Amino acid sequence: MEWQCGTRRWAWSLSHSAHRCGTRRSGTYNNDDAKKGGREYKKKFADLPTVDHVGGGMGPTKFKICSWRVNDSKSDLDLPEFLELCRAVLDFHESKPLSENA
Repeated sequence: MEWQCGTRRWAWSLSHSAHRCGTRRSGTYNNDDAKKGGREYKKKFADLPTVDHVGGGMGPTKFKICSWRVNDSKSDLDLPEFLELCRAVLDFHESKPLSENA
């Protein structure tokens, strides 16, 4: 889906991740509770849908929907860079006995 807003073109598409987004907790995140609960609190929201900016900032602005967990993991990487990082993590993990990976 694409649309025009002023002089900017926007493109929107569905997730580039296979990780399923959940909406059960939409609208319930609380910053104060997050400060108190830390990681354990935030983990409950890892599957919420978020907007990921795609592309290098040149040309039309593009967005994809993906889970917060995937968006945080991807950070500023483009999709091929992110997939390369995922493969490197898996390769490293698979090259060591489980006891060394813990």
